[in-house]
Amino acid sequence: LKKDHEASEAELRSVTNRLELIFENVNDGILLIDLDDDRILEANRAAHERLRYDRGELEGMSPLDLHPHEPELFEDLTGALRTDGGVVSEQLSCRRGDGTTMPAAVSASRTRVNDREVMLVTIRDNSFREQYRTQLDLFTRVLRHNLRNDMNVLRGYFEVICDRIEDTTVE
Repeated sequence: LKKDHEASEAELRSVTNRLELIFENVNDGILLIDLDDDRILEANRAAHERLRYDRGELEGMSPLDLHPHEPELFEDLTGALRTDGGVVSEQLSCRRGDGTTMPAAVSASRTRVNDREVMLVTIRDNSFREQYRTQLDLFTRVLRHNLRNDMNVLRGYFEVICDRIEDTTVE
């Protein structure tokens, strides 16, 4: 019985170590938020880096501190989370520790940890995606403009040709 208990303890430590390793080394920022207190309980390394806060600064903050400029969107997200249990949004942006804003893809799910209802949030930096979308919009506008100009020139030539075809004095 003692050997079984020791083996179980060793396996538990091994699983805990693997989970901590995953939590700390995943590329997306992860926040664990207490739903009763609306406070961040834990944040991984990537969350601190993406949000530009020193290690430990995020813990204890309200998640609304990261979204003060979008309180309605944040409230919609948490409201949907409370009723549906999970939600994804690409509309939120996060205010970083240095005051800049980062467009973000946010995924949140509700779960229980140690008899406490918590929100598990992943945050992905969408800056490059937004830059790509902006560049694509600009390219599309320029392309449409150039095509319209070329079509207008062709239309003008076509009208001149049609006028000349109808003119019986032209050989």
